[in-house]
Amino acid sequence: MYLKVYIYPNIARQRMGSQNPYVEDLKQALLDNGFRIEAPPAQKAFVDLLSKGMRNNAVVLNWIEDIPSRRMGFIQTFLLTAYLRMLKLRGVKIIWIKHNRLSHERQGLWLKKYLHKVLVRRADHIITHARNTGLPESSKLLYLHHPNRLDLGSFLPSPETEPAIDFLIWGSIFPYKGILEFLEFVSKNESWRKYRIRIIGKCSDAAYWRAMESYKTENIVMTNQFVEEQELHKLFAQTRFILFTYRKESILSSGVLIDSLIAGRRIIAPDCGAFADMAETDGFVSVYQEFADIARIYEAEYDNYLLDKEALTSFVLQNSWDKMGQRFKKISL
Repeated sequence: MYLKVYIYPNIARQRMGSQNPYVEDLKQALLDNGFRIEAPPAQKAFVDLLSKGMRNNAVVLNWIEDIPSRRMGFIQTFLLTAYLRMLKLRGVKIIWIKHNRLSHERQGLWLKKYLHKVLVRRADHIITHARNTGLPESSKLLYLHHPNRLDLGSFLPSPETEPAIDFLIWGSIFPYKGILEFLEFVSKNESWRKYRIRIIGKCSDAAYWRAMESYKTENIVMTNQFVEEQELHKLFAQTRFILFTYRKESILSSGVLIDSLIAGRRIIAPDCGAFADMAETDGFVSVYQEFADIARIYEAEYDNYLLDKEALTSFVLQNSWDKMGQRFKKISL
């Protein structure tokens, strides 16, 4: 196994532009399984990678393909490609966790595609949380379900009353999640006025939020705020279906998908990435090809919206963060 591991981006969660705890959870999972992670969180992720990565047995890269869209992205991309080659020459293993099919941001797309090809060539191992990655079959590829840190004791009990929310959309709000397109669709279909829709999550893009609000009607409640766990569980208890409206072209996996399992409610999502995997292998998700299919799924699964607790428990135990750390041990040098 690797003795010392550097995990990028090595910065505090609050500096990443979202509340995604993935890097923190990964660090803890590796520490719990005997790896050494000595680098404390830094102020500048890219500079920290260049200065500390080579001191380790392995470097684990998350969202590194987004570098071209950042300030001085062209220069950083050039430096990164050279640095990856240096890591290989020094015998440092490169593990790329590919979270997205393509970058969510279109800025610098041609440069991102170039960097994507470099990463495919240089990486010793590529971990994905979805089967259909768009990459050719390779011994480098390792598919793992997105790990979870769910508390088995927190699964919601069966509801005593009929749900007051038909569709719940939750989590940080970004354009790639397709909520605006969904609201546009709802506004053009009178039959959707009967569905009670609840949208809650922090949106840092004021213009995007205003565009969403322009489609607000009596049956749609929207709240621009980070939702705390206690409040989220209250919403889950009132919900029939949890809805994902993500754009298909870029998404592979979603931590919000995994965190939603605690609700024990059926999930409706696009037929791509981890959503399609979970629909096929676990049955927790019903997938749609286009927004018009959602109403059909609603009617078909109206009385089948509660998920099997035994199946959920098995999934959670098999795909914990500790299991992720154990699987890292099995990645050959």
